[in-house]
Amino acid sequence: MKHFIALAVVVLVLAGCTSRSGHPGRPTAPTQVTVVNSARGKPIPKVDVAGKQLDAHEGSIVYTDGTYWMIGNTYGCGYEWIHKATPWCGFRTYSSPDMVHWTNRGATFDANDAYWQKLCSGLGCFDARLIHDPTGPWRMWFNAYNARSGYAVMSAPSPAGPWTRNSTPNLAVGNNHPGRGNGAGGLFLDRDGKGYIAYTAWTMQGYDVIEQLDPHLLTGTGRHAIIKAPSAEAPSLFRQPGGTYTVTYDDPGCAWCGGVATSYATAPSPMGPWTLRGQLTARSCDGQASAQVAVLPGVILWVSDQWTNLLKPRPAKWNGMTDIQAVGHWNQTNATQHWEPLEFTGPDGRIRPIRCEATITVPLAQ
Repeated sequence: MKHFIALAVVVLVLAGCTSRSGHPGRPTAPTQVTVVNSARGKPIPKVDVAGKQLDAHEGSIVYTDGTYWMIGNTYGCGYEWIHKATPWCGFRTYSSPDMVHWTNRGATFDANDAYWQKLCSGLGCFDARLIHDPTGPWRMWFNAYNARSGYAVMSAPSPAGPWTRNSTPNLAVGNNHPGRGNGAGGLFLDRDGKGYIAYTAWTMQGYDVIEQLDPHLLTGTGRHAIIKAPSAEAPSLFRQPGGTYTVTYDDPGCAWCGGVATSYATAPSPMGPWTLRGQLTARSCDGQASAQVAVLPGVILWVSDQWTNLLKPRPAKWNGMTDIQAVGHWNQTNATQHWEPLEFTGPDGRIRPIRCEATITVPLAQ
């Protein structure tokens, strides 16, 4: 059955029968893939080359040097949010030559280290985001609620690692508020080499903050803009092909909830002014757009995490407040993802609403 699922998830599409070298009859490399998100209304899990479901959630997909990389939270060791008795499992890395055949590279780094278990137990660490420093290293920022600024930063020569820990970054908003300062965010490198982080400022009603990073992408500079959409969690910042800067976000933020709206805002520059544009989807394909909008060769891919067993709402204490979580199953090892390319409809930066397509076509890097 696992082999059947793996074949059902994706279909390679060839661009003719002539190779790039001009030899007739020799098959070409695929130029696109067809991804199956669902069948008969039920999500289809994405699997690795061993037929096992991908266990990398709330993370990032990036492309570099002929390889697609996926890094995200793994729940396989039994982690459950807020439950300190369960260990934090860390992040898992997958690689693929074609967005189809994903290889499990194992743990992104050793999450069993005492430092990470202390920092990430209970409230947890989530939302791994990758950005490439123009001077060479890759940086990974992730939401670490117990850290001073709500974030931790690591560096590596490539997405494959090895990853080493950097100093805790400073941010313009929510600094020195461990446990309640800043929530999930996204990274963006502009064409001029300047980097930015978009993050949720819980000390400011959950508004989104866009802050310019230092030249080495290791900390904030203090230069920032604010998007005044309350409880706008998990912002993803990117530039449209036409030049419009865009932030998508959960509307409202709701941890591990299904059917959360995704809204967006646009601006002529990362520093604004930002204009709220409304919803892209009312239910995010029965998920939550907590993963990064992936800017890949030929496509900007919106990703929604479809959490499992969202059955029994129960109150959860977070920072002294009661937050009703629509969650009945706090371990999300088997959560699925919906992928869908964004379509841009005009020079003003409008985006066509998400249609929750059962199958999509994704172009591959050539």
